[in-house]
Amino acid sequence: MFIGVWSIGGYIWGAVSVLDEPDQSWMFWGLIFVLIGIAGIVLGTAMALVGWSMVKKK
Repeated sequence: MFIGVWSIGGYIWGAVSVLDEPDQSWMFWGLIFVLIGIAGIVLGTAMALVGWSMVKKK
């Protein structure tokens, strides 16, 4: 989950840094980091929930 949040934060940081630049292609090409971030958050949350349910059963 932390890698997902870090990845999305990195995209936001990069997008904000190119707002005043003439070449703003980072906003498009950096979207891969958002997708990786979303996948990381979803997988991390799912793993945490599965782990929690395994601990709860005992």
